[in-house]
Amino acid sequence: MKSTRLAFLLFMIPAFLISQEARDYLQKADDLIVKKEYAAASQLLESSIRTLGFQGQIIIKMTDNVLQHFFLQRDFEIFYLRNASDIRLKTDSSDSNPAAVAFRYPDRWLKKVIDNDPQSAGAYKLLGDYYDLKLSHILDSDLAAVEKVVIARDLVLENYLRAVQLGFSDPDVNLWLGKHYLDANQLMLARQYLLANAAQEFEHPQTRCYLAEIHYREKKYTQCLTDAQKALEGEQALSLTEKYNAYRLAALSFYHLDEGGQFLANIQHCLDIFPDHQDAYIDLLTYYDENKLTAESHALIREMLMYNPYDIAGYKYLEQRSVKQNDYHFGEKLFEEMMLRFEHSDQVMGNIYRFRGNLFFFQGYTEQAKAQWDISRKYFSRYLPEDSIELKEIGDISRESSLR
Repeated sequence: MKSTRLAFLLFMIPAFLISQEARDYLQKADDLIVKKEYAAASQLLESSIRTLGFQGQIIIKMTDNVLQHFFLQRDFEIFYLRNASDIRLKTDSSDSNPAAVAFRYPDRWLKKVIDNDPQSAGAYKLLGDYYDLKLSHILDSDLAAVEKVVIARDLVLENYLRAVQLGFSDPDVNLWLGKHYLDANQLMLARQYLLANAAQEFEHPQTRCYLAEIHYREKKYTQCLTDAQKALEGEQALSLTEKYNAYRLAALSFYHLDEGGQFLANIQHCLDIFPDHQDAYIDLLTYYDENKLTAESHALIREMLMYNPYDIAGYKYLEQRSVKQNDYHFGEKLFEEMMLRFEHSDQVMGNIYRFRGNLFFFQGYTEQAKAQWDISRKYFSRYLPEDSIELKEIGDISRESSLR
């Protein structure tokens, strides 16, 4: 999170506790940061500690600069800063790099500030930022371990909550806490932090995205729609995923408010943003099938599974639709077409044979179903371990089925 500013971090410190010398150093550092001279600002602040001694407000500014502006880090122990004026285009093939300044152990500096002043809300906030950086790195890693994620998330939560308890108010902190409690389905707590943003001038479009999701879960569709539309007013600040979610929440709200035309327009935005996301397709398929638009439904199912034949939600929708409407011919023809296109993908072929077997089963063709499932297992066994849950699910139509 990188919206932190000195005013936010130091507002808890009474003016008379900051010496004029410290103020001068902080002002000079701010001037350098405005010019993107991040390494120079760090060096200046470190030199001020040697001159003035340990100063909590100096440490806070120094670590804030590091966490916001580092361009490289090693094991979250060493962070590197450089100045904009040092960055130059290479005119030869040399490996020379712009001058970099190393800053070590920002977490240790912040903990020392807290040891000296347990009421330092700004230090707790920055320590939360530090652990959030580690959390993002773990989540992005293919080797992410659940235990590491839990530990890092708990540390972010602990420090952000402590900062808030000490009176700290920051839009990124509120947003993080709101999202955390939303993910945990603790809607009252999530709303508390998100509304703190909505009530202030620094409201995020993301804040409205999360409020829309809360209201949708509570079946408050008019409020959900209002929040989703407010989020989309600032869509330039939204990631593609956030924009997709906002359009989808707006579409679903229109659906429940019986505004079919607006539902169609907004769900189409979702399909345009991510043509491989099956949930928006299934939303639209539900609408088509409720309105008995069979031709449109067939075309959309084909489009959905041709774009994304890997996720199984689309296959499950096709299966349920086939059973409900007693329409197995369409699914069989589609699977035959998909086999020709995706014959070189073990995962896709495994999916096709799995759900082809399910369609046979629901028509009463038990032996044919078993044969299809056996073929499916062979495809999946090429890359899945023997104890894989996916392998165990093949042919497990229900807990009562004798074919388990």
